[in-house]
Amino acid sequence: MIALIRNRDYYGLSLSLLIIISTIAQKYTALAIALFVIVFIVDLIVSKKYSFAGTWPHFLLMGLFLFYAAGLLWSEHVDIGIKLLEYKMSFFIFPLLFLMRKKGIDFWQIIPSFIIANFFLTVALSVYSLVNKVSVDVASMELFNIHPTYSSTYILIAGFILIIGYRQKGLSISKTSLFIVIGYWLIIVILLISFANILFLMCAVFVVIAVLLFQKKGPLIGWSFLILSPFCGYLILNNTPFLDYDVRTAKDTISEFYNEPQDFLCDNLHTDAGTKLRPILWILSVEIIQKYPFGVGLGDIDYHIEDRASFYGVTHLEDHALNPHNQFLQIAIDIGLPGMYYLIILLLLIAGIAIRRKDYILLFVVSNLIFNSLFES
Repeated sequence: MIALIRNRDYYGLSLSLLIIISTIAQKYTALAIALFVIVFIVDLIVSKKYSFAGTWPHFLLMGLFLFYAAGLLWSEHVDIGIKLLEYKMSFFIFPLLFLMRKKGIDFWQIIPSFIIANFFLTVALSVYSLVNKVSVDVASMELFNIHPTYSSTYILIAGFILIIGYRQKGLSISKTSLFIVIGYWLIIVILLISFANILFLMCAVFVVIAVLLFQKKGPLIGWSFLILSPFCGYLILNNTPFLDYDVRTAKDTISEFYNEPQDFLCDNLHTDAGTKLRPILWILSVEIIQKYPFGVGLGDIDYHIEDRASFYGVTHLEDHALNPHNQFLQIAIDIGLPGMYYLIILLLLIAGIAIRRKDYILLFVVSNLIFNSLFES
């Protein structure tokens, strides 16, 4: 960022500011986007240092926005749908803005802003948690109004970028400082108690270890580790004290659902366990999708989930107005199965590009997005 200031690169500075604001002060994101757009347009006209950089993922992301917009056509609550569509504008605005790329812009001059934002985020969470004597996950909601899963996702991505930056020499940081920061961030991620991200982190670590073993020890050792890794993960999860409740509930849920899938919903009508609420929401969501394969219309999902919850007598779901807690089910209910298939294909194609280009940061981000989309929406 110092280089951006020294070179008076207002495009880079406004983009860095947007990254910081959207990470730790999300209610001001719209203002940061407006500032970035203004700087981009002025710089585009004045500097003339931009070239067309559009690729098909840009247009596919814009197409996803059009899918959502089409969902208004059969919505019974267009006013709510329009408000939701505003939240989806990023699928259109950002690909449109990045169709033109400034010549000479360096990724590693911009990305420190995300690392700085996450360092501030973790320190603020730690201080707030200690001063107010609340857990870190509660601090995330009270201080930043960010769901703990999203906070832990930001921190994991920032940590991975820091590691890649160190290995590729894109970021100037000593090995000691790297270990301290990564260790501190891992503690915060664990204290945020996002079971999904803890599972993702464990899987990511196993994959990295397996790749290294393949490279250094050969296929036999690599495949042996991959085969044993699920058992290692099971042992780790079962012997981690603060995960005891989540692990036990998850095992009970899987066992109940596998043995008596037809009775699972009725047997858990009054449960408050998040691990059991999700399968209930998924069951209700699948029933809605079966009835409306082309979606209920953007803005109508809450009413249909409440209706199915009322049918089964799951009254506490009505009170909380919970979403499906699965992004793929969410989009299928909103705009239909074609929209869900479109999203899945888009994510897999982007992951394929990341693998082909050996872009490990993009692969990590997309993998995390896919994994968390199974449990959040």
